[in-house]
Amino acid sequence: MRKEMDFLPANTLGRLLGYKGISLERTTLVVHMRSVQAALDLTQCNEFVQMNERWYGSQFTLTLNNASQSIRFLKKQNAKDFVHALNKQIAISFSEYLSILVATWESAVVTQYPRQSYLGELQQLCSKITKGYTKNSAIWNQYLSDALIDKIHEITQFHPVSYTELQQHHEKIHLEKREVFLDNVESNKLTLEQRLGVLRSDDFNMVLAAAGTGKTSVMVAKALDLIDRGLAKPEDILILAYNKAASNELKVRLDKSSKKLI
Repeated sequence: MRKEMDFLPANTLGRLLGYKGISLERTTLVVHMRSVQAALDLTQCNEFVQMNERWYGSQFTLTLNNASQSIRFLKKQNAKDFVHALNKQIAISFSEYLSILVATWESAVVTQYPRQSYLGELQQLCSKITKGYTKNSAIWNQYLSDALIDKIHEITQFHPVSYTELQQHHEKIHLEKREVFLDNVESNKLTLEQRLGVLRSDDFNMVLAAAGTGKTSVMVAKALDLIDRGLAKPEDILILAYNKAASNELKVRLDKSSKKLI
């Protein structure tokens, strides 16, 4: 015996056309016809189900793998409850999908320094999330968790993506989070320019400064910052110097600063 919320029968016109109704079986929506059944995998839904009331009955519209599909000739009674059950099920896999997009964004923009080589991908990702949320904000707010919606809001604020804004966002976060580290990694507190030199890890980076202005401090702090944040292992980092004296100074400074941070 089917529960009412798990099965929605076709109306009179639908039965005349050969439809029996639709049923929700965990992650599958089954369309029942006289002699065959069609199974639709709800985990492939790119959007929540939309319901419209037509003169010929209730109509559901699903988007599977970016292709829309309509199911018509359904009884209006209990249709809203059924679509609610459908969307609750879709929300499980859709939340997982959006969480992956959010994690990808945060890894490339917050955890790591936003690189210019990633800019195109980040623009596409931000555009996809922004367009989806703008189009369906009410239903996303209804079925997605508040925590996920908050993350989505943060990302949509960057649309259209500006590389300078991504840089500034990352730097603002880590100038604050890494303040204690940057205050103590060398014997003297690093200046703002030195701190930015430590945090900026684009595809290619160059620090130009006169003698005695603290370039070695930046090199030491940058290497230790990458290790301390888990962005690199010691064996991943190669530091070169132009002569033996400079090399020895770097070794001494790195050893001294690393012991101080333990």
